[in-house]
Amino acid sequence: MIGKLIRSVIYHFNCVLRSFFWLLLQMRRGCFRNFYSKEIKKSKAIVLATGPSLKAALEMGIDDLSSSDICVVNEFCKHPKFEELKPVMYILADPLYFVEEWMGDSDRQTIEILSNVTWNMTVYVPYIYYKGIRGKLDSQYVKVCPYNSIPYNGWHNIKLYLYKKGLSMPAAQNVLIPSIFNAINSGYKEIDLYGVDHSWTKEIRVNDKNQVCLCDTHFYDQKKPNLLPWKRCEGEVYKMHEILRDLALMFEGYYQLREYADVKGCRIVNKTSDSFIDAFERG
Repeated sequence: MIGKLIRSVIYHFNCVLRSFFWLLLQMRRGCFRNFYSKEIKKSKAIVLATGPSLKAALEMGIDDLSSSDICVVNEFCKHPKFEELKPVMYILADPLYFVEEWMGDSDRQTIEILSNVTWNMTVYVPYIYYKGIRGKLDSQYVKVCPYNSIPYNGWHNIKLYLYKKGLSMPAAQNVLIPSIFNAINSGYKEIDLYGVDHSWTKEIRVNDKNQVCLCDTHFYDQKKPNLLPWKRCEGEVYKMHEILRDLALMFEGYYQLREYADVKGCRIVNKTSDSFIDAFERG
């Protein structure tokens, strides 16, 4: 009994601390407003990530593509299918698209393409970058919707409450996490996932300089990418334990999304062949 009481006290004390630090971060990097409009036209969303398997999926044809709302991410706008599919949701999460000193020519090109679309589309961005990017995406067709990306790790019921209110989400270690989360909170009852290979561990190597390297492949690659050091946004090369820790947090985040989807009555189906994600139903 005493051991159980001590564990309970430690748990609640940790929850108080985590809640306090979440509030501090939320005041600095987020806000306490829910921006979701839930103006969806279809009950199903199809998320097209940029993993290499998406190339074959698009060539073979994707079921229900014309009768579903389409969500795409990152560099998808540079592929010819972007104009053809006319997605209604576009998700960005990487600071490279927003922080000027980290942006490369490719990142600037992505923002330029998005600002010139000719159909109604909502671009979802982390709240901390919302004010800076809103002016760059000044278009009659583009609506910029910020999302609160600060994860809350306190009491479980409060976490689900914050998710429902759009005030928190699982740690956005990968752009797929805010893609699924925003689709759930937009009101979709089914979310199908394509191109979510997540098979980076097959491509990780360590070179002679003890640098962790990755051959990062995407569906739009014209040739196999070179093996390059895996770097953070600011240019520092990842250490192996840092990469594996971040990948573990990412895969754990998918289990948190599955639980939240169950609470919201939303079905998530992973239709990517050989995907490393084990959290969702396979289709």
